[in-house]
Amino acid sequence: MTYGRSVTSSHRCGGHKSGTATPNKRLQRTALHAAADAERYAASITARAQSEYYLWDAIVHSRLKFALNSQNLTILLMTIEELQAALADINNLVVTFQTSVALEKYYAEDTVMIEGDGTITTGKEACRQGRAIFFNEMLVEFRESRLISQDIAVSADHSYDFVVVSNWYNDFTIRYGEQIIDNKSNQLSIGYWKDGLVVKESYNYPVISMT
Repeated sequence: MTYGRSVTSSHRCGGHKSGTATPNKRLQRTALHAAADAERYAASITARAQSEYYLWDAIVHSRLKFALNSQNLTILLMTIEELQAALADINNLVVTFQTSVALEKYYAEDTVMIEGDGTITTGKEACRQGRAIFFNEMLVEFRESRLISQDIAVSADHSYDFVVVSNWYNDFTIRYGEQIIDNKSNQLSIGYWKDGLVVKESYNYPVISMT
């Protein structure tokens, strides 16, 4: 290198003692180290960007079961496509009045259901009993249950994986004591999914006054 020859020339002239780096050489070393650090940093940034791109690409196409929640990586046990398939099955079971089958297949053992009047039912067994009372003792005729819309979101709350909001139109008649009550209304259901199952669901609908 030209710089090396200039150092030798400097030594010959007695400008510096042998073994002592010149200011220019020290500056060169500093510059080389800074360049190397910058190169390593640039490489790490590039690798991170590529990693995040491929991860996001995998998330979008559901090749991996991950989601980015509040900048933290959360492992999910089902993809969006798998959730959509489960919801399609649930929706078909609901419109064919087989909600008990849906309960057995897709709800956690400790699931929590919150009714429109605030009543909370905890556990699948208690939910079974509630459905049995409604269908066997109260229901006179169930004419229609129709899905109006359904939206899916990755949950920002790490207690859940997904939140599903479903708007249903229901038309049925029930018997309560001596009363016969016709009901035609919309019901907004909010389901919270974790590890492939519904762990909580709330139902928002006009509350029927029964005396």
